[in-house]
Amino acid sequence: MHPDLTIVTNQLLAAQAEIHRLAASVDESTWVTRPAPTSWSMSECIGHLALTTEAFLPAMRDQLQRPESRARRAPATLRRSFLAWMLCRALEPPARQKYPTTAAFVPDEAMPKAETLAEYDRSQEALLAMIRLGDGVDLTRVELVSPFDSRLHYSFFSALHIGAAHARRHIWQANKARERLGARVSAW
Repeated sequence: MHPDLTIVTNQLLAAQAEIHRLAASVDESTWVTRPAPTSWSMSECIGHLALTTEAFLPAMRDQLQRPESRARRAPATLRRSFLAWMLCRALEPPARQKYPTTAAFVPDEAMPKAETLAEYDRSQEALLAMIRLGDGVDLTRVELVSPFDSRLHYSFFSALHIGAAHARRHIWQANKARERLGARVSAW
């Protein structure tokens, strides 16, 4: 695998492992409970990640199936765009600003741990399959339209970095939810 894809793949796998550790650290009730009415539960944080990954997969698949995309060989170094660098910087924890999402990316409800993790793991397996399919292709020149905002366009490679930063942000958010619930419980 291309060294730059290995780096982002390792980031995605580390996020997946952290999500499983986080889930194992709490009981079902804590997993599905919102720490405040306007905050997401741990389940919703991770469910949101699955929804966003699933939204990117069709565009990734479509672009990788195009002959002109497959014809471009990967350079020695893959680079994110400046826009992607800015988005990653804004998404990295700790969250300095809230960014509202559209209704399509808000989980309908908090799901039990096993269900949430199964959905997340399926989305990650599909994403890792897309990365393997794109190995050897110049993913800096395969353009995707953001499923969040059709005005945003960035490369497949940039989308992978944005996705990894997005995962770290929501893992941080889920950890904060766990801490807030723990503090509330111990205060009673």
